[in-house]
Amino acid sequence: MSETSHPTSATAEQLRMLCKAVEKALGVEQLARSDFDTLQTQIFNRLHIHISATTLKRVWGYVATDSEPRDRTLDTLAQFVGYNSFEHFCQYRQDDTEASTPVLSRHINVKNDLDKGDTITLFWNPGRVCKVRFLGNDRFIVEESENTRLTKGATFLCSLFIEGEPLFINHLELNGQPPVAYACGKKGGIRYQLHKPQF
Repeated sequence: MSETSHPTSATAEQLRMLCKAVEKALGVEQLARSDFDTLQTQIFNRLHIHISATTLKRVWGYVATDSEPRDRTLDTLAQFVGYNSFEHFCQYRQDDTEASTPVLSRHINVKNDLDKGDTITLFWNPGRVCKVRFLGNDRFIVEESENTRLTKGATFLCSLFIEGEPLFINHLELNGQPPVAYACGKKGGIRYQLHKPQF
């Protein structure tokens, strides 16, 4: 058995809040049975991790099971909404009850909030500034950069920006190197300004 396959000790309340955070990130009130294939695809597109629709249905209680969700499953769902891990998600809720789930704070849900051509200026410590343009299908290109490895012309995938939280991006293509994952604002999170073209 792999080290990620053992069940975690998630409480019912922690699991409920994680599910609600995922639903909020997807822009839906509650996942229906038909939504799990979509969620499976979005998780893979953003994180390059495969979780079956059946496993997701078990987490949401649409498929009966006697076992608790595995650590890998909960960590992946937490990463999908902007956390390092499920433990990080739970710790954030414990430390800051006013912002119990950051997707309820100021955020950009790429699928619902952006149009192709929109730009976002990102800020994080110490003194990092990066302007990116949305290309569609969760893909962005860096247009301007100050004091950051995200140099002009780099492209990456991202589906959610959360103010005050680290930004986790995937499939970063930089200087002809193989695609990698990358985190911006590990300490203190990011701030952003959204710019929509004026016509």
